[in-house]
Amino acid sequence: MNTNSSAAARSWNERPIIAISVAVALYCIYYFIFCKLPIIGTPTFRIDYSVATVTRADDDIMRSLFHSRPISELYLYIQAILARHLLDGQTKYLIYPLQHAALLVYFFSISKVIESIFKTRIHVLTFLAAWVLFITNPGLIGDVYKLETIVGTVSMFFGGLALVVLSRWDRNRTQTGAIVFVLLYAFSIFAKEDFILPPLFLLGWYLFRDGEWKQQVIDHKWLLSSVALLLVFFVVFNKFIIPGRSFIDPVDKAKSPYFMTLNPISMAKVAYYYFVDEGRHIRVLSLFYAITTLAALALGKKWKETLLIALIVSGLMAPYLIMPNHKFSYYAIKWWIWQAIASLLLIQMIFTKREAIVTALVSVFVLAPALTNLSRHRGTAWNQSAYFRDRFAKSENVQRTLLANRNAINVQKRVAVVGIGPGEIEQSPWQGNGETGHFLRGDLDLDPKWIVFVKSSDASYVVTDDTQMDVSQAPEIAVKNISEIGLYKNLPRLVFGPDGNGEFIEHQPADDLKN
Repeated sequence: MNTNSSAAARSWNERPIIAISVAVALYCIYYFIFCKLPIIGTPTFRIDYSVATVTRADDDIMRSLFHSRPISELYLYIQAILARHLLDGQTKYLIYPLQHAALLVYFFSISKVIESIFKTRIHVLTFLAAWVLFITNPGLIGDVYKLETIVGTVSMFFGGLALVVLSRWDRNRTQTGAIVFVLLYAFSIFAKEDFILPPLFLLGWYLFRDGEWKQQVIDHKWLLSSVALLLVFFVVFNKFIIPGRSFIDPVDKAKSPYFMTLNPISMAKVAYYYFVDEGRHIRVLSLFYAITTLAALALGKKWKETLLIALIVSGLMAPYLIMPNHKFSYYAIKWWIWQAIASLLLIQMIFTKREAIVTALVSVFVLAPALTNLSRHRGTAWNQSAYFRDRFAKSENVQRTLLANRNAINVQKRVAVVGIGPGEIEQSPWQGNGETGHFLRGDLDLDPKWIVFVKSSDASYVVTDDTQMDVSQAPEIAVKNISEIGLYKNLPRLVFGPDGNGEFIEHQPADDLKN
């Protein structure tokens, strides 16, 4: 690595604790002060309730292991046990801090990997500028606080560690390092398949970059054999061992959210979405990455390494290019970091003689949209931060109402719920016609059957009758139109306001609630 005195003195590696502490401080200031978001959120979305439930602690551990993503399921199983015994059933005290911490761990890991690829130290300004460019992306807010992303978070956490361990192995080539890499690689791909390709690209780079690849293959045949056997087992496990449908089984229904296609035009449209259609911030990042990459190639500055970064970015995006109906910004976290760090590092290397001045100037220029986003977050109406503040507040109020009235509710056999539904309080434990009903029973210890009355319906609240209810999914919850509430005059009811605060009423004339 380039460790000359001037460069080393300015490298973030020389004082990593200070650099990382500043990065953490910037993150906390941005999210918890400017965006006014809580460190610990509250489940708000249908899948979030499923992820956060402690009822998983009642499952057989084998149910978690024989799953298409067993490491993620095992994490949720362990999380549920810890929450039940140590945190009064509140998994949110475990899962939200992990969401925050995983971002920093992954960013730190990729910084070290990119340094290993380019064989140079990252300037402290480059490190911090890339970090701010990353965390101020508006799409990231939803990615941090939406618990359904935990599968990708676990995969990213282990995937980043696998890559940084592999970069350390490149320096010493020890057997211990190889074993740890294979284990972390296995944890990552069995949490989610996102990191199948990047470690393979990086390992290939380390083995073939010097041209003596035949001897390298012979010297490290056991590592290569282990990786090959792991990938074979991965395919066999998903195709033949686990019960039910594997995620690698293609869905051929064109309107399915999990439809998969190798159509080049479709894949190009998805790539365009991730590079351009994710908002101004990502357009700036994508353009900056493209310009710096082309400049490095044109100037012959580490062109092989630059192409490797592009290959890794493509490898991280590859699993999602084939899914045109399933585009979400949180998938892009994994390659946004590569783009942010690599772009600024290329600028640093192109202007070596004046790297401090140029890196600082470019950092200010690139961070302009980030600073704009930051100022907009000071307001209360900006879409992402305001959206989550609103949903967290409502969810807290709903749960507070349920817990405050739990004893009175559990005396009843059936309870009506009013004020939950499309255009009202969409985010609630009754979503999906009770798909998260187990959260009510297992986590909140509420026993009655429920009838949710809605003014209109959508995919989250489909009006049902007894013949339409999926009893295997939610036998204790039905959804009916508000016009039918007159048929249930004597039914006790929970009446929620638009802010999520509610009141439990054991007897009230139904006509008062129609409007």
